[in-house]
Amino acid sequence: MRTICRSEPSHSGAMNISMNRRTFVLVSTVGAASTGSLGRSQSSAAQSNTQDPEPPAQNVQRDQVWAKLEDWARDANSQNRQFALAALGTLPKHKKAADVIVNALILDADQRVRAFAAAILGKAGMRHAIPALRKALGDQTAIAFAAAKALWDMGDHSGVILFREILSGKAEPEDGLISQYMDKAKRTMHDPKALALIGIEQATGAFFGPAGLAISIAQESFKDRGAAGRAFAAQELADDHSAATRGVLELALLDSSPLVRVAACQSLAQQRVRSSIRRIEPLFYDKHPAVQTMAAASLIRLHRWQ
Repeated sequence: MRTICRSEPSHSGAMNISMNRRTFVLVSTVGAASTGSLGRSQSSAAQSNTQDPEPPAQNVQRDQVWAKLEDWARDANSQNRQFALAALGTLPKHKKAADVIVNALILDADQRVRAFAAAILGKAGMRHAIPALRKALGDQTAIAFAAAKALWDMGDHSGVILFREILSGKAEPEDGLISQYMDKAKRTMHDPKALALIGIEQATGAFFGPAGLAISIAQESFKDRGAAGRAFAAQELADDHSAATRGVLELALLDSSPLVRVAACQSLAQQRVRSSIRRIEPLFYDKHPAVQTMAAASLIRLHRWQ
């Protein structure tokens, strides 16, 4: 597999060399994928040294985007609701996004979703959600713990008493997610396959927040051992605004792994280059809900919709 980008001579500076190496990592790992359209696209691109033709405009509208995010946030499948909340968490300046996440924190029937909503609010730094997070300190221990952590990350120490109680053993987390994570950690140490999944779950957490969510994506990506590496490379490249890196990220939108497509989509949105809109729009209709929701949030960011 040839690479699209190579490191330039030293006069380009240490920063450019570092970024070029990151681009090299993504292109190389993409080429190593044994299945999926992206591997084939990469080969063609490397041979012709040209990018795929720009896809036709989908003309996705603002109301469609918000409706998709809200619909998935109410989906019957709790995993899909978490995908939607994760995507909404990439919109920290949008009160509408925060309101949907807060609604899940307060009303969702699944304690895992409520805990995840609290974690996302903290990760996104959505300070207008602080009153709701303080109220969640009275919820079950797992949700209260996530809310206390979210508040702490935003400089609010309202949950300090809960942390003290957990540390002293006065608050028992056996009914919630905390003990489940501890049990899972113990089992993992004796399970080679689970150990291999750690890297994938870490990569997943980089895009979807804490608490080891998106397990279905992690399990699916286990079939493609290079997916975690490609996703991590795509995330790292968000800070490199060169045209070469943007081209590689846009090609990664075609990756066979939903984890990589999500990562590439998020990184392109972070770069705020409007020319990427037409390449992200097809992902709005992707077969995987995690990709759909991240594409929707990315379009909001790139269009600067409110």
